[in-house]
Amino acid sequence: MVDAVAAAKCLYEAWKHDRPIPRLPDGCRPGDFAESYEIQSAMNALMGSVVAWKVGSPGPDQEPMYAPIYAERYFDGRTRLSSRALPRRLAEVEAGYRILDDIGPAQTGRDSLVALTEFVPTIEILSSRFIDMTKLPLPELLADGTGNGALVVGTGGPAAKSYDYRTAVVEITIDGNVLPAPKHNSDPLLLVAWLADHLCKRGGGLRKGQVVTTGSMIKPAPLAKKVAADWGSLGRVEAILTDD
Repeated sequence: MVDAVAAAKCLYEAWKHDRPIPRLPDGCRPGDFAESYEIQSAMNALMGSVVAWKVGSPGPDQEPMYAPIYAERYFDGRTRLSSRALPRRLAEVEAGYRILDDIGPAQTGRDSLVALTEFVPTIEILSSRFIDMTKLPLPELLADGTGNGALVVGTGGPAAKSYDYRTAVVEITIDGNVLPAPKHNSDPLLLVAWLADHLCKRGGGLRKGQVVTTGSMIKPAPLAKKVAADWGSLGRVEAILTDD
């Protein structure tokens, strides 16, 4: 059995003081996702308000996994971020959904969520508490919020309520380099539905004003100074890093 409280304290210290660790100590390493979520819950007690969630599938036919995002790691698209606060960083561009009203157990189906969400463009910046998160088992990575360093949320455009993953196109620029326009190959709202159902069963749920970001449309990319994602009429988001 994992010592979730000790694991959370270890991650918290690495987080607060930017002292990355190779991995969690013996006795603190989760053996499955259930133990990862125990550690996340213990982290919530240390980190405070959960204002957003990240959810994604690690692979075809695999159960999705999720992690909370805390107020101090949530930024709007007008905020400049500190490079020093986000070492070893990678950028991801993601389709996000803002929750328009509290979601209860009877509202977790996809059709119900259409009326209770709206699209928001998001950028996630990965910056793990581990020295090299690519070398860790998935449960240990999940305990660390799958490497979340910051979530940057842009402003939805006039078409935000009619977002359709099958036709939406995003132009991505990272440090001046334009990437080929990616598309979702599956419906990201299904991940929001899974998360809403999962959280309701755990006694929580999605709350009005929270944002859910649904997994990267690109491979995590090294980031020096600026990443921008232009979704046209759906909205735009950018993250600019400074040396402050």
